Amino acid sequence: MRVLRGCWQNICDDHLMRLLLDINILLDTVYQRPGESASAAVIASCGSANEAWLAWHSVATLFYLIGRHKSAEQARVFIADLLSWARVATTGHGDVLRALDWSIADFEDALQASAALACGATYIITRNGRDFINSPVPAITPEEFLSLRFSPLDDLEDIHLAKQALMRLQNGEDRIVSAKEFWQGLGNKP
Repeated sequence: MRVLRGCWQNICDDHLMRLLLDINILLDTVYQRPGESASAAVIASCGSANEAWLAWHSVATLFYLIGRHKSAEQARVFIADLLSWARVATTGHGDVLRALDWSIADFEDALQASAALACGATYIITRNGRDFINSPVPAITPEEFLSLRFSPLDDLEDIHLAKQALMRLQNGEDRIVSAKEFWQGLGNKP
């Protein structure tokens, strides 16, 4: 996703965070679901202003879903692009056992939390924060994250620039391509 990366880098240089992206954040942009613009903004901040991390099983699930709804080739291109700016958390047997012990009702969410803990994530960015109440890593929505990104800025000029950048993003003015155009063009890289 090539949205606002330079702008985020200038605004948030001193505020690098390690984020575990729950699969639902990526699916917001793939399928243009409600909340797509906030999810796209979080994704845009990764690679330059934040570190993006994924759970291992998210990669497999994404490949399966994109391959099923589009094609295996588009899924490969998507995963290759994804891994150009996001890393996969290293997890193993002990992490799965730990996830089994947590009071998290949905086991897939427990695996996400375990991956977040393994990579040292600051936050899990997700659409279903209530499912992560017992997670050792706090879970927030993309909208909550975007609000946090602007609150610690001390300089009024930076706050003004950040608000302008957020408004341009919300209005769709700072995108090189729309998320829909980006995802549709996955198989047509120049």
